[in-house]
Formats: sequence, C-alpha cells, structure tokens
Amino acid sequence: DIQKSIPCIHLHGSMDNVVPVQYGKDAYEFLKQQGINNEWHEYPMRHEASQEEIEQIGKWLQSHI
Repeated sequence: DIQKSIPCIHLHGSMDNVVPVQYGKDAYEFLKQQGINNEWHEYPMRHEASQEEIEQIGKWLQSHI
C-alpha cells in the first residue's frame, strides 16, 4: 500500500501543557499498528520548538529526500 510507505515523524515535548504527550504517543502507536513507517521523538520541553528538535527534523528530511 502506497500510504504505508510514506514516512512519518512525531516530535513532542514531554512537558507539553497544550497537547498532552499521551495524545502524541497514541497517534504514533495507532499508525505503527496500521503498518505506517513512523518515528517517535520526545524532548524535555513544553509546547514549543527547540534547536535539537529542529535539527532532528532536518536529519529526518535529509534521510527521506
């Protein structure tokens, strides 16, 4: 199935006060159970972006383009 071959990345702050981290984990697990190629990365931060997270996105994009 073509949709299952499209990679997906999940990045979430472990202290996110807007979107509970469990929601992100649940989405990741659901897609994993569906056979979707996805990754989970969690960072010690709230609902924000960090330099480490941005660098991870760059690495992920480079490995998939």
